Amino acid sequence: MSQMSIPNFPNVSLVAFYENKSPELTQFIQFIQHHLSTLLPETFASLNLESIHATLLGCEGLKTEFGVLSKWYLERRGESQYLDLSGFLNWMQHPEKLPLNIQFGGYTSSVDYGFLSQGVHPYQRSINVQNQLVVLRGWPVYSGKITGDLDWIRREAQNFNFLHKYHHTPDAVDNDCYMRIGTLQQELPIEQVQTIEHKMQEILSKNQPIYAPINRQNLAFIRYEDVNLPPQTTKVIPLTEVTVSQLENLYPC
Repeated sequence: MSQMSIPNFPNVSLVAFYENKSPELTQFIQFIQHHLSTLLPETFASLNLESIHATLLGCEGLKTEFGVLSKWYLERRGESQYLDLSGFLNWMQHPEKLPLNIQFGGYTSSVDYGFLSQGVHPYQRSINVQNQLVVLRGWPVYSGKITGDLDWIRREAQNFNFLHKYHHTPDAVDNDCYMRIGTLQQELPIEQVQTIEHKMQEILSKNQPIYAPINRQNLAFIRYEDVNLPPQTTKVIPLTEVTVSQLENLYPC
């Protein structure tokens, strides 16, 4: 089967916080969006608060006569693997590592958190601009240290043939909890982008962190037709309510 046969849209993902944010997380996102709008009044555009989410695991695939074919095993590893939907749902009801206590903000450059994100200190990775998107990142923490629990969940999902998009190779690590919070409406010089990043990283560092637990109550499977997940084109089924047949029916065929 050709790699091009699995569409990008529509497809399926497992996300946290979609339409389901604590007041603290909502205020934190608005706080960051406000600062960016002040720094870049003609350029920064906030994404819809309701649609902002953190992807726990991309579950993309294609429904075939043999089952749901994993997009990422096919495209990242060149393997034809079929998703074990029933096994994965059963496992997600009793995962050892949930809830994840995600810390956003409050990362100080001089502190060793016991973890580097893509080889970079969390302070520098806490907020960045990538391909005109402003990305906020947090990590699971315990007793002041970053744990590898998010990467562990993504890796364990391979037991059910769900391959995390950024696990390109067996030894790849992705422990980042990332949320797109806005876009740049025009391309800026790299020096200006870096200046904005540094200002925002410093703002996040000096303010109190917030802690946003990822748990079964705020996780949901979504069928999306747009990367920004507008509610009008996004179908949402909470993890606590989804059945195998409902999940299977989200997939394109």
